Amino acid sequence: MTRRFLPSALALATVLLAGCTNTQDENERLARIINQQKATLGQLDETNEFLKRKNQDLEIQLQAAMAKVSASGEEKKLDEEYQKMMEGLVDSLRKQTGPESKPEDEDFTWRQGVESDALLISEKVLFHSGVAEISPKGKTVLDKVAEVLKKSEGKVIRVDGHSDNDPINRTKEKYTSNWHLSGLRATRVIEYLTEKCGLKPDQMYLAGFAFYKPLKPNNSAANKAGNRRVEITIFKKS
Repeated sequence: MTRRFLPSALALATVLLAGCTNTQDENERLARIINQQKATLGQLDETNEFLKRKNQDLEIQLQAAMAKVSASGEEKKLDEEYQKMMEGLVDSLRKQTGPESKPEDEDFTWRQGVESDALLISEKVLFHSGVAEISPKGKTVLDKVAEVLKKSEGKVIRVDGHSDNDPINRTKEKYTSNWHLSGLRATRVIEYLTEKCGLKPDQMYLAGFAFYKPLKPNNSAANKAGNRRVEITIFKKS
C-alpha cells in the first residue's frame, strides 16, 4: 500500500515545490515593479519640486520686471517734468540778468543728452574777469539753480570749470594757470551749492578743464567769451 502511493506523493511534492517557486518568482517580479514605480514616483516628486521652484523664480522675475517697467515710466515722467523746470529756469535767469542778456549771448544754455543733461553758465554771470570768487549776481543765480537741482535727488551732479586759452596775466599772483583758475571756479560753485544752498555733497564732484574742452575755436573774442563758462552736468542714472 505504501509503495503504491509513494510515486503519487513524490509527484504531488514536485508540483507543490514548483508552485512555491513560481509564487516566489512572481512575488519578486511584483516587488521589482513596485520598486520601479516608487523610483518613478520619487523622480516625479523631484521634478514637481523643481518646477515649483522654477515657477516661483519666474514669478519673482515677472514682479521685478513689472516693477522696473513701472519705475521706468515714473522716471520718464519725472525726467520730463525736470526738463520743463530747467527750461523754465533758463528763461527766468535770462530775464533776471537784465535786458543786456539775450538768448544769442549764451549766458545760459540747457543742453540735453542721452546719459546726462547740462546747464551752461557763462563766466560773466558768475564771476568777475580773471577771478574765482563768485560775484553777488552769481550767487543770486546759483540760489535759483539750486532750487531746481534739489529736485534731482539721488542723481550725480558734476560741476566743470572751463577757460579760454589766454594766459593768466592780471591775477597771475593768485592763479598760476588756466588749470588752476578753472578748477578753483568749479570748487567755489560746489562749495556755494552745498554749504549755502543745502545740496548734498555726496552726490557732487568737480573738474577743471582749462581751455581743453572749448565749445568753439579760441580764435575770436566772442568765441573766447563763450568758452569761459561753468557747466553743471546732471547724470540721468544715479
